[in-house]
Amino acid sequence: MSNKKFRSHIIGIVLLLVAAALILEGLGALTFLTELTGGISVPRLVIGLLLIGIASISCRRHPTRIVWYLALLFMLFESNIAYLCGREEPNLINNWLVLLCSILIMIALHLLLGPEKWRFHPHSPHHRHTFSSGSSATYIDCTDFQKKHIENNLGATDIYFTNIESYTGSGTLSVENNLGQTTIRVPAAWSISLETENNLGAIDAPANAGTHSGPLLYLDVENNLGHVIITYI
Repeated sequence: MSNKKFRSHIIGIVLLLVAAALILEGLGALTFLTELTGGISVPRLVIGLLLIGIASISCRRHPTRIVWYLALLFMLFESNIAYLCGREEPNLINNWLVLLCSILIMIALHLLLGPEKWRFHPHSPHHRHTFSSGSSATYIDCTDFQKKHIENNLGATDIYFTNIESYTGSGTLSVENNLGQTTIRVPAAWSISLETENNLGAIDAPANAGTHSGPLLYLDVENNLGHVIITYI
């Protein structure tokens, strides 16, 4: 199964589970959860299912991130875990300590096992850029542009092209946007061949493919719970 089909299937299953949970809650069929686990509200259940879905997508490329998602799930359902363990106090451990330990474990795994063993690179590492949180911008030099992969996680990223007069065409830009916003600013004199995969987000692309006689840019965009904007400048 391809990575795209796998992601689509995971998201589809999560959506079905969320819909089923909402229907059962509306019918009053989930009241037993309160007695068994100390109370799991549908909003928390939905958030938990979304976290599991996002983890399934993200951890295919970055397996060490499973530590981070497990920490978030623990904090989300900490009171229920305490109830099942027979603890009267719902707070088992300080949440900041949980986050700190998860970060330390992730760093330790990278140092001990090496990043190449834990990350799948569809392109050469020299052509890959990853941005996490905050606002950032990246500039692609068209004098030697052939392939580039840019990943944006939980942030806002603007992509620009420089030395556009040197671009002869057939370059491939692969963009992965996760829970953030990515804006791709394409020179107006170029033409675009666009392939997209949109999972619970929005992709805004021009209605036309640009200047048909201009240099061709191949765009492969994957958007997960975020917003991607493709615009001509």
